[in-house]
Amino acid sequence: MISSGGGGQPQWRGNGKELFYVAADGSMMSVKLTGESLIPGIPEPLFKTGLSVAGGLDNYAASRDGQRFLIVKPLGSEQISSIAVVINWFEEIKERFSAQ
Repeated sequence: MISSGGGGQPQWRGNGKELFYVAADGSMMSVKLTGESLIPGIPEPLFKTGLSVAGGLDNYAASRDGQRFLIVKPLGSEQISSIAVVINWFEEIKERFSAQ
């Protein structure tokens, strides 16, 4: 057992000697594993993520070296109401700069 307090979304660091997971309180946790049988150490909190462990999808990705995390967070109350799509943008830029 790695966590006595629950958690989810486990991911291995690239070298296979560290495990990351999101704790029940939303903290990103790190557990170092040592020896050939990979004996787990004491989980250490890294930072608060604001993520929930509910659901079946991982909402983050750890870099291979374990130094950076990409976290998917839901939009708050400032949700996007529209998106502008520009078609043929390269042609528009050529026209604007060829006129100069």
